[in-house]
This record gives sequence, C-alpha cells and structure tokens, in this order.
Amino acid sequence: MARAGSMCPLCGLLLCLPVAFGAEVVVDAEGTIRDRQLVRRKSATFSAPEGKELKCPESDKVPLGEGCMCEDASCEKGKFCYALDSKAECQDKTREDPSLLDLYGATANGPHDTKDKGQLNGRRVKFFKKSEKSGLRIYYSDNQRVYGHTTASGRWEIKIDGKSCPSGQLSKDVYVYKGQNPHRVRGFGGFCSGVGKGAHEVSVHVGPTPGYSSYDCDTGYKSFYSKEHTWHVEVQEVPEDYPFYAQASGASGDGRDTGPIDKRVVNFKKRLADSRVRLFYSDSLRVAESKKSCGCRWHLRIDGKACPSGPIMGDVYIRKGENNHRPRSFIGYCEDLSEGSHKVDVEVSTVPGYTTCNCYTGWHPTGHFVLEAEEIPKHYKMVHHITNYLGDGADKGYLSKYKLSFTKQHKDTRLRLFYSDNLKTNSQGSGNNCACQWEIHIDQKVCPSVEIFGQVYTHLKDLKIGSTKIYFPDGSPERIRSFAGFCDGIEPGDHTAQIYLRQIKSGCDCYTTWKNSPSGKGASGTLEVHEFWRPCGEMTKEADCAAPKCYWKDGTCVDLVECPGSDKVAVGGACRCGKEDVAAGKYCYADMTVGDAAKEDPKEEKSGSYSGSIWLALSFMMLQ
Repeated sequence: MARAGSMCPLCGLLLCLPVAFGAEVVVDAEGTIRDRQLVRRKSATFSAPEGKELKCPESDKVPLGEGCMCEDASCEKGKFCYALDSKAECQDKTREDPSLLDLYGATANGPHDTKDKGQLNGRRVKFFKKSEKSGLRIYYSDNQRVYGHTTASGRWEIKIDGKSCPSGQLSKDVYVYKGQNPHRVRGFGGFCSGVGKGAHEVSVHVGPTPGYSSYDCDTGYKSFYSKEHTWHVEVQEVPEDYPFYAQASGASGDGRDTGPIDKRVVNFKKRLADSRVRLFYSDSLRVAESKKSCGCRWHLRIDGKACPSGPIMGDVYIRKGENNHRPRSFIGYCEDLSEGSHKVDVEVSTVPGYTTCNCYTGWHPTGHFVLEAEEIPKHYKMVHHITNYLGDGADKGYLSKYKLSFTKQHKDTRLRLFYSDNLKTNSQGSGNNCACQWEIHIDQKVCPSVEIFGQVYTHLKDLKIGSTKIYFPDGSPERIRSFAGFCDGIEPGDHTAQIYLRQIKSGCDCYTTWKNSPSGKGASGTLEVHEFWRPCGEMTKEADCAAPKCYWKDGTCVDLVECPGSDKVAVGGACRCGKEDVAAGKYCYADMTVGDAAKEDPKEEKSGSYSGSIWLALSFMMLQ
C-alpha cells in the first residue's frame, strides 16, 4: 500500500478542484481500513441579510425603495440617505438649496439703445417654467437715463411674453428735472406670480411714466470708454413649497421720514441654526430738499433690530434742490441669527450728520417693490460674499476692502457676480462731464465671457438761482446701487473676486461706500459670487445636454435624476439608470443595468472538517 507522502504531486493537483467531497471509511478493531468510498457533500450558501441590515445607496434625489442601514442608522422606505457635510445620514426630504433652483439669464455689453418707447434690443431671456404654482424672481441691471428737456420721467418695465406680469407690473421710473442727464447704472428686482407652466420669454421695455409726456430715454450708454455698458437679466423659478425663501412685493408709496415703511414686511422661518440669511430689497427711494443737502437711510431690520452680524443699510444723498425718484436695490447677509420665526422690515431715517430729511419710498402707484429673505444652508458651498462698511476715496485701481477668495466647485457651472454699494462720481466743481466705472474682476482679469461693470456719469454745469451760483443739481450722487453679470469660462479651483475702479476721465472724484457712521457700522457694500448650474431647459443642442444635471430625451434637454446603483435596494422613485428610465420599485444595479429583484449573492463554500478539495485529495490517498 502506498504511503500518503508519495501522493504529494497529485495532492497539489487535486487541491485545485472546485467540487467538495468527503470520505467515509470502515476500520476494524486493529485500525485496518476495510471499506472506503467518496461522498459528494453539499456546499453551504450565504443567506442575504434582512432588509434593515442592507447598506443604503446614497442619493439626495431618489428615495429608498426599502429599509436599509444609512451609515450606522436604520433608514425607512421612502426616506433618503445622503451627506450634507461629511457623513451620510437618513433624511426625510431631498436636499434643498439654491443650486436646485433653475436660474436663467443673460449678460452682454450693449447694444446701446436710444429708443424712447418699445422693447429694448437684447435684454431678453427665454426660460421654461416647470410648475403652474411657482413664482418668478427677476432681476435687471443696466445703464439708464432720462434727459430733462423739461421735467420728465421714463419707465423701464420687465415683461413676460410681451405683457405685464399677471400679479402686477415689474417697473421702475427715472425722474429728472430740466437739464438733468444722469447716465448711471441701476438695478431692480421683482417677484411675479400667475405665469403658467411652459416656455416663456422675459424682455425689457421702455416708455413714459404714466402722467408724463416728456421721456427722452437712453439705455446702455457708454461714456468715454470702448465697451458698451453691461446689461444683465435673470429669472429664477421658486417652487411654492421651497422652504428657504420668503418675499413681500407690491406697489405702494410711503411718505414717512422715520420709522418702518408700510407693507415692506417679510415673515419667515429660519430652519437651520448655522445658516446665513441673504436679504434683498428693491424700491424707488428718494430724498427731496429745496434748501439744504440731505441724506436718507433705509435699514433692513430683523425683529426690529439690526442684524446680529452687522447692519444692512442703503443711503441716498442729494444736494439742495433735488427730488430724484429713481430705482435702488441692495443686498446684505445676516449671520448669527437663531433658527425659528423672524420678521424682516424696512426702517427709514435721516443719515447721521444731517437733520430731518424729507424721505419718500415707493413714489408712483404702479412702481414695484420687493423685499426678500433667503436662507443659505451652511453645507451649500456655492455662494460666497464679503461685506464692507468702510468708505474708500480711491479714484482708480483695486479697492482694498473688496478681495473675496472662493473655490469654484464644478467645471460646467457659471458664476453670477453681484455687487451693491454706495457709488459716487463728482467732477469737483470743474464744470466738466465726468464718469467713474466699477468693474468686477476674477483673478485680476475681466471675466472671459463679458466685461461686468457699472458706470456713474455726472453732467455738471454752473447755474444761478437768483444771485447765487450753485453747482448743477445731481452732481455728487452718493447713492446705493447694484449690478450683476454672469461670468462663464472660469475653471474649478481657487479664485479671487475683486472690485476694480476705473477713472474714465482725469479729474473725476470717485468714492465708494460713503458714510461709515455710526462707528463704522453704517451703510455697507456687498460683493457676492454665486455658482449656478445652467438649467437643462436652456440647452437646445444634444451635445450641450449632459450629466450630471441633464440628459437628452425625445429631442429635449431635461433634468437628470440619476439612480443610485445598488444590487440589493430598490429605488423609491422614478430615476435614470444608465440609459434607461426606471420607476419606483425597480432595481438599478451597481453596473447601471435594471432588474425586477435584488441580485443574489454568489454561493460560498462552508469551511469545516471532511469537506473541500483537501478532503478530495486525502480520500484519493486513502483509496490507494
């Protein structure tokens, strides 16, 4: 009988056999083998874990089709498993932040349009509205002027499909005295409801203010500079149930000089303790004085007080004899505000250093105002801002108080740059026309796609009132202003946004941010960089319609809701798996194929005595 050791070469071969066998032997009292045979043994199979032990696939858009474990916590069917910061957690709702709201828009330099009445050239944006019940946030900035052949007033109106907004006109008026010629950047916003689902177009129209026959209008003027002025139009759809946004809008005037302004009140619920609140206010703001220079201040208060992280205010200054009903708008960020219910209102007062100024808010009964409060979650990494309270008398160059470092998160996104501040140009009594220009630069260069700037022009000449020689009214316009623009072509990574001041004509006295009182916490300026995905409805070519946000379907670019790949957990809502649309209850496997049931685990061999390939080899040895 051969010894087992002589079978080592065969043992090595038999160890490679995949089938498990066992050996049954019969021995006598002296230990001699009397009978032997090979027996095939059943391999053990691995049982799939119960549902609560399954690992959840992560998705902030697609609910779970069955219960599973989200990190170390159980997560029920219909909920979501995703990370707001670093660790995935079970969530009741989809992720909600500003990047999920479609923002359509366009920015360009020119064309300069001198028409007095009708739709302006350019200044239009096509968009697709997804819901009947949603509202529209709209913002427009441009260089606008009315020339005063006599007392005159022109109106710029944002229209939807060539008609006034169903919930009320979105319009602003520029009023001037005889001889005034204020080519200046102006921005205003509005909120429109009642627009139906489907394709639409926003456009800008100019004409006379109701009640005025003189309205020599000019839009997009360029003064002493090669580039035509920047214009910007944007429209954003806000779902009816979007929890991070609240607004008050309408048309009314309020002549009080001190105290809270009528109807400019927003009640909102702050949902997160560590979030910021972005406030935006657009209205017609004026100061009128016949005998003295004066300034009025509009303060966005929270719960009747200044924002905990610093006041948010806009000032308007005039020289004597002025009465400038014109559009104003500004933004500000409020931090360190507790979660819970809050109220935003607008308080008007005289700027410190002046006495009892004649203020007015709203002016024309059909002029639109809007006050917004928008919560920005801490986990949202696509919006950045810097606020400055200190005045800067520089006439040219980069402004030292505005240097905003940020990280662009994605390649296929665009930047929306927004700047509001108190901007002034003065020719220092020389009697010359003058202009200063504030530009938004990225990495000390103009934006690759368009130059984004706002210009303030003054038309000065000496006049006499009686025997008194005075400077022409409206010649030193320290007033709150805003403008914006989309910047495309910026790569992901670290960048810096800055304000560059260009003195268009030598001798111009430029000034930024104006009054710092009280104690350096007066009116302020804010520079904002907000990263947005392009809406899928904006893509008209299949080549432009791509993940991670869009895909091409039936000749149209539509929103992409990508299924999370999982071999064990069904999807709880409609989504896209690879190149196939799937419904709730289906399985989108990790390899992006679709199935009706969870994939089975591969069968495994159970380790133990007298089984496996080793025992097959030993059995052969014993049979020798």
